[in-house]
Amino acid sequence: MSKAPKPTTFTSRLFNALRPKASRKKLRKDPPSDPQGSARSRSQGRANGSREDHGFDHSFSYAVDEQTGERRDDTALLHGLAHHGSFDTINETYHADESLRPPGEPVIASLSVRLWGRIIEHLSPCDAANLALSSKTLLQRVGRDPWYALDRPENHRYKIEFLVSMDRHLPDHLLCFPCATYHVRTQRGEERLKATHILNPLFECPNALTQVPPRTRIAFGHTLPFAFVQLVVRADRYSPRHGISLEAISRRWKDTQGTWSHQTRFHIDKGHLLMRVVSQTFAEPDLPLSAQRNLLYSREDYFPYFSVCDHWRDGELMNICKCALNHIPKRRVGLATQLQSGPKVQLSLINQSQMASQCSQCQPMRRCPRCPTEYLVELKFREDKSDPVNRFKQALTVTRWSDLGDGTSPLSPEWAACNGDLDAYDSFDSIKGRAISGTFESQFGVTLPGQRILSLNPRNERRGEDGNNCFIRYQAAIVAFRPCPISTTMSSLCEVCRKLDVRKLLLDSAAQETTTTRGLLTGYLEVDLQVRPGIPDFYKHHSTLAALRAAAALKCEFCCLILQTRHQKEQDPRVDDWLDENNQGQIYVGTGSCSVAKRETPHIMVSQRPTNDTPRILCNFEAFTQTDANPRRECTYLGRSISSRSDTAECYALANEWLQDCMQNHKDCGPLTALPSPTRIINVGSEASSKHPFLDVDAPRDHCMWAALSYQWGGCDELKLKAETFAQLKSGIPVGDFPSTLRDAILITRELGLQYIWIDALCIFQDSEDDWNAEAGRMRDVYAGAAITIVAANSLSTAAGIHAERPLETNSNAQCQLAWSREETVLLRPASHISRRVANSSPWFTRGWTFQEGLLSPRTLSYGRDQLVWECAHHTQDESGHINLLEQKYDSKDLLHKLRKSRRTKISRISQIFSVQWFMFMSELQNQRARFGFPPSTLAYAGVNMQDEWGMDPYLRWCDIVEEFCVRKFTVATDILPALSGIAQEFALITRDTYCAGMWKTYMLVSLLWWRQSLLKPKKEFPIDVDWFSHIDWKKPEEYKAPSWSWASLNAGRLTLPIYTVVDAPSRSMAAIINIDFHTVGHSPFGKLLPGSALVMKGCLFPMHNIEENYWRWCKPAISHPKYLQQLEERRSLYTGTWPALQECIQERINGGNTDSFEFEQQHVAHPNQTFGAFLLVHTEGLVTNSDEFFISGTLGFLVVESTGHHENEYRRIGAMALTMSARYAERALTSFSEAKGAERQGEFTWSATLKEREHELEAKVWQQIPKVFPRRTTIRLV
Repeated sequence: MSKAPKPTTFTSRLFNALRPKASRKKLRKDPPSDPQGSARSRSQGRANGSREDHGFDHSFSYAVDEQTGERRDDTALLHGLAHHGSFDTINETYHADESLRPPGEPVIASLSVRLWGRIIEHLSPCDAANLALSSKTLLQRVGRDPWYALDRPENHRYKIEFLVSMDRHLPDHLLCFPCATYHVRTQRGEERLKATHILNPLFECPNALTQVPPRTRIAFGHTLPFAFVQLVVRADRYSPRHGISLEAISRRWKDTQGTWSHQTRFHIDKGHLLMRVVSQTFAEPDLPLSAQRNLLYSREDYFPYFSVCDHWRDGELMNICKCALNHIPKRRVGLATQLQSGPKVQLSLINQSQMASQCSQCQPMRRCPRCPTEYLVELKFREDKSDPVNRFKQALTVTRWSDLGDGTSPLSPEWAACNGDLDAYDSFDSIKGRAISGTFESQFGVTLPGQRILSLNPRNERRGEDGNNCFIRYQAAIVAFRPCPISTTMSSLCEVCRKLDVRKLLLDSAAQETTTTRGLLTGYLEVDLQVRPGIPDFYKHHSTLAALRAAAALKCEFCCLILQTRHQKEQDPRVDDWLDENNQGQIYVGTGSCSVAKRETPHIMVSQRPTNDTPRILCNFEAFTQTDANPRRECTYLGRSISSRSDTAECYALANEWLQDCMQNHKDCGPLTALPSPTRIINVGSEASSKHPFLDVDAPRDHCMWAALSYQWGGCDELKLKAETFAQLKSGIPVGDFPSTLRDAILITRELGLQYIWIDALCIFQDSEDDWNAEAGRMRDVYAGAAITIVAANSLSTAAGIHAERPLETNSNAQCQLAWSREETVLLRPASHISRRVANSSPWFTRGWTFQEGLLSPRTLSYGRDQLVWECAHHTQDESGHINLLEQKYDSKDLLHKLRKSRRTKISRISQIFSVQWFMFMSELQNQRARFGFPPSTLAYAGVNMQDEWGMDPYLRWCDIVEEFCVRKFTVATDILPALSGIAQEFALITRDTYCAGMWKTYMLVSLLWWRQSLLKPKKEFPIDVDWFSHIDWKKPEEYKAPSWSWASLNAGRLTLPIYTVVDAPSRSMAAIINIDFHTVGHSPFGKLLPGSALVMKGCLFPMHNIEENYWRWCKPAISHPKYLQQLEERRSLYTGTWPALQECIQERINGGNTDSFEFEQQHVAHPNQTFGAFLLVHTEGLVTNSDEFFISGTLGFLVVESTGHHENEYRRIGAMALTMSARYAERALTSFSEAKGAERQGEFTWSATLKEREHELEAKVWQQIPKVFPRRTTIRLV
């Protein structure tokens, strides 16, 4: 059973704030034990009984308060609300536990009763009662008046609100809303909704006979009591023990009086319970009005057989159903004629009726304007198994989607509106553009393109919708299989391909039951993912590849397409011949599996499946058609056609649709805060008024929406903002005079309905360094505040333009048509999901500045080589019709635009104070201890706590970001830190940490052990067959970028930034940060750094001999270095002294020709009498268990430094070393680290293998020498 979430009420926050830090630490490190474990185990076997029995049972389950350490019986306290006489017992119980008074109580007791009374005056009755329930001392200070006040009639709502907040403490009770009292659940964990019962008693309520429990109607004679909604939501919110599963209220049944069949399904979305009821009945054509009424209405109360809300009489629902019944087509051949014709005609019974098409009156979806309910009336061709003659008939299907609220109270607006108790509810204003049906069906992988939603109102009143015609952009519908004849007019297909029913293949794939598997969906935590299995062997195609080639030779389009797109790795003639000769070459056409959680769609897969062997996937296809075609409305697995150019009207309309849908329906995608408009911005003018674009310096500072452009510089750079062009830009320039890329961006902005666009070349003075530095610091606000960022992903320069002809292969491979129905076809193309691998190859992804421009932007519209791609904090989608959730990689927008926004609430701010700031305080405390020579302390990691609280560790995400950022290219090398400043500002707001030249103070010691790969020369500068060292660019940085201890100081490749050491062993800080001295351009700590920035630390500095004297670059001609040859001949150590192994190991690493050699070449600056040293940062050592093996693991983290010669004890970093302990295994089972160290001293550890490599031998000697003698602690200054 999962643990219930901790309370986040005002009471818990206040009590946490008042409790001393020492007590919090004590409670967290050493939680109080439960001496009643045996009693609890005995009480778990109790059967359902009286309240006293259950009180005994529950008091042991919640005997110890997990915040204060008090023993408390919440069950008795809550029952005391209805029986005030029990307060005396509670008071006596509290006084009996005086010995367990927690350390935080004296702080609360120091405040006077009068002050607590003042506090109570400003609280609602619910918060006041919660405060009194927080602790024993608060109960004595506040008194019982807040609880008595809850029993007043005017406070009935507050009493229910108070009781609802206690649900987490009472898994075996259920709140009765009519009498506002908790009752024992009579069917604990076994509640089921029976189809034959209107009500199902869930608890014993003395008022049940006089007050009707709240319920909502499911179908004629069947209702859903609110208690079931309450139980389902409780199970989702707390744990399965608190309630029941969704499946317990989902069911199928048939009406006993009518011909209707019903099916219910439920889903919880953002804490709200969504319900879908599908009702259907078979109907004949040309039904008279009386027969229609007989079919739709019950005989008893003239109520519809199918599910409706309480407002159905105010709308057109029944008229819509009658209209749909009138569209049922007549049979082509009479029944008597078919029976006389014999069995041969029976084979064509599937064609007895035409396809039913509904009109504009009955086809659109309807929404009740007075409650969150939507309806869809459909005519579907279904199989009637009870009729042996007419197997397939037209069925009238009515689907209802409803939002039943959050389940906390029947007074919630959604529940009250569905039951007709809230007349002021306006569904169009509350739900807006996002449909309930779309939200529900998207969770099960069913989606459809745009569809109108009309108001279910007879007088056509406008109730919040736009002109009674609200357009929903992602509308879902239930798709059922309707048998349709396959056209025989496709003369370009062979006989085998004509028989492939691609429609049935995709619809059957959509109907597959999902399975659960473990995987990564968000952050770095594994979760249960829903996967829909495919149907790989749906259709037997050609029996051999030889038969496939023969059909392709006869110009069969599908066979030709298979051979053209066949995977390169599967084109082995020997395998082809063997499969054909052994009758294993049967070709199948089916579908592959797909992730429902990630909104993937299955591909049409062509494969061979040999017996007892791995399937051989030949190729994958995607079926697509036009956006507004009927097949796309029927099946969500069909893609969308791609335009030949990106500046067509269809592309502009699609981009507009994406933008409007995101701004209206995606709550997490808006700006993080209300950001002011940029200092200068381009007004795009208007084509209608012939107003030219101009530079606007007086744009509105507030409530201004603008676009931003992210592109690659170069090419035609004549038009820039300079002192001489300022007047010209301010007065306006014809749009045709702008460089092609800038011109296209201005036209796109106009098409998107925006008035302003920010372009760096035109909005920052390019001839003023002061203005550039000032505006570069505001780029975070520019891109984070932009309504949309236009990305010229495929543009090489400002002269190239954004739009271009799409490559021929984008649409040329769509040369095969397959029949969908008698009148309609679909096209096939090679499968292509949104591919980051392809996108990353575009020029835009190689530029350094574009990294933060894309990540900071809440929405990006990328104009790529093949298609348009949209990305926001909610999902990504492309022009071909794919919609996918974010992949949670370094460039996902969710961290900055979803996590940060959710933390703006009051509760999040308080949580932040007591989590991140606590770890920063502990880190600073360790620094202070280390300054005065105290023993090293275990490192505290704030990110681990954030991982548990938010599902992701921001510091790990920062590592991913900077590791990818470092491979970007910069025209100006000193831009590396300014180009990351915007993202750093956002992370500082999230973590409340101190930014230090690309790293964070909380993780400073471990982060200093970074290393970067060598930088390679361009391939054209060296022959391929030369030695590897000739490929490396050994050139040193020409300008100062950052201090040597920062990863930004090098001209190097990909970065590895460690923030965690060995996870199975504790890490101890061996150094302390005394001061961080920054010199920046301007006042921002995130901008460009000036020389002189330094890091002052105190720790153990191991002196070393002259590294330069014994250094050789492991390449010709330095390979003939005399000391290198001497070591090869004698294989002996070159050093003597206190720590010879450490010196030899570091020298070996630097001479090894790897990244250590590269950094030494980059950083080393020689001077007379130069000294070298190894500064110890982190010491990790602990016992690690692996199966039945026990060994000690550890790491020593050093900075290799050299003196600068400018000041005493001033050093420069020239490398970093992490020396790992070689594995030695214990001969017996161990339980603690101290026991392992004792076994090590007694010689009970053995090497796993002989240490043959020189480096391993040296590392083993270092671990033997270092712990014995440490040098005296000294203070150094790193520059």
